[in-house]
Amino acid sequence: MKNSKLKDPLLPLAKLSIGFLVLLTIGIFAYGKLKSQDEQIGSSSIVASRELHFYDTSDGKILITDTNGANVSLVGREGGFMRAVLRSLAQDRLDMGIGPEEPFKLIANQLGLISIVDPVTGKKVDVSSFGQVNAEIFTTLLSMPKNVTNEEEG
Repeated sequence: MKNSKLKDPLLPLAKLSIGFLVLLTIGIFAYGKLKSQDEQIGSSSIVASRELHFYDTSDGKILITDTNGANVSLVGREGGFMRAVLRSLAQDRLDMGIGPEEPFKLIANQLGLISIVDPVTGKKVDVSSFGQVNAEIFTTLLSMPKNVTNEEEG
């Protein structure tokens, strides 16, 4: 008698299926962890917020007003990062056929993250992720007294 082992033809398929299920389970677990961390960061307590309108002026500056129409700031050449962020958000509004009527919301959360949110499109830009210098121009808008015009040279 020959001592031969019979191989089950389904064994490789079973191993492959089990391996796939293990990887899928790990992937779902990792995604859930990352998602819950993202939600935790996004839902951190808001410590400051302000609704603002941003307008391009004829001389290339950005006029910032509050919801009452009072001038908050006038940003010149130093506002290149702000201009890029706002153009990105405004383009989404234009694509939807919506203008600047609704204000953007500037938010600082408990973790120190600064974000600008478009409540119309739901798009959010975490400006603090681009570094402190870039976020600073937005941060100053949160700390400015309300209804006080602040002109920045540039």
